[in-house]
Amino acid sequence: MDEPRERTDAEGVRALIAAEGGGIRGALRALLRRLRGERSPRRLGLSVGFGLFIGCLPVYGLHLPLCLAVCLPLRLDAVAAYLAANVSNPLLAPFLLFASAQIGSLLLTGAPLELDLDSLRATRPADIAASTVLGSVVLGAGLGAAGGTLAALLARRKPAPDAVDAAIARTVARYRAAPRGDRYYVRYKLELDPVLRELATLGPLGDVVDVGAGRGQLGVCLFELGLVRSLAGCDHDAHKVGLARAALPEAHISVDSAETYVFPRADTILFVDVLHYLTPGAQDHVLGRAAGVLQNGGRLLIREVEDARRGSSLTRAFERIGLFFGVNRGKSFAFRPLSEITATLTRLGFICERRDASSGTPLSNALVIATYQADAATSMLRS
Repeated sequence: MDEPRERTDAEGVRALIAAEGGGIRGALRALLRRLRGERSPRRLGLSVGFGLFIGCLPVYGLHLPLCLAVCLPLRLDAVAAYLAANVSNPLLAPFLLFASAQIGSLLLTGAPLELDLDSLRATRPADIAASTVLGSVVLGAGLGAAGGTLAALLARRKPAPDAVDAAIARTVARYRAAPRGDRYYVRYKLELDPVLRELATLGPLGDVVDVGAGRGQLGVCLFELGLVRSLAGCDHDAHKVGLARAALPEAHISVDSAETYVFPRADTILFVDVLHYLTPGAQDHVLGRAAGVLQNGGRLLIREVEDARRGSSLTRAFERIGLFFGVNRGKSFAFRPLSEITATLTRLGFICERRDASSGTPLSNALVIATYQADAATSMLRS
């Protein structure tokens, strides 16, 4: 009767390894998945509760095997249980033993242990051990029930991912075939760079052109949010452009520079950390060409270093480090005061708004939201 069961378990393990991609890495991922068990707030609470209970037992050296013995058959989270079992760490273990001995003594004799030397000499070691073991069971049950309930409640109260989080997850999934380093870059750039959430507050962006699109993750994520009707853009790094095209085949991303790119008609044009790679004259020229393809009411969204704020030196240093290690490509930098950029935009007929774009980071970036007003541009040309 046991042999078919063993075969079934082995087939299940092989299927799990195959589902994780096979090989040693697949086996390790399958092992971790097996150790984590089935995930839910209730099961997390049970895992933490059992872990605390086991951790209170004075069977040092056996806590890990006990956690595995309990959690694996029940498909609980063995990792969470073992972490909870470490409540019996060297700092807390003496207090747990003392509390266990006192609780056990109260249950067995109706009185706490006397701690003076004469009383301890008169008490048999077996009685102290029995009190400690019984007390550890009671203490563990109490701590396990309280800690497990708290863990389950906290897990239930964990907020559901918001729309941006969900869009990031979908965007990252589009890069699953990309090299590992590029996948990590896309994930952490979207999760850590505040510009995505700032742009997400601007509402529908229509037909979008992303200048210096890189791997395309920003435009693709805005597309996943439903804010982009069509996406085009350019970058002079062919490898990154290939990743962007693979992530969103319907996008029109070309290998080109901002200076030579032929802008299509657009509602929104993104210049995120791009202008400072151009000379001041080239910046003004590119902005002028971009203005020429915008619809009335269209927007240029420009993220650049904000010199007026603390952290601008650090921001420029990070840009230079990225250039040195090949994360970004360029010949030189031309960081300009935002006032110069907005002055150019105003002459081109834009109404400019400036927002912070470095919230939660030590950097100093600002987002310029420049809205094109055809009437204003005409009057500026006439004057």
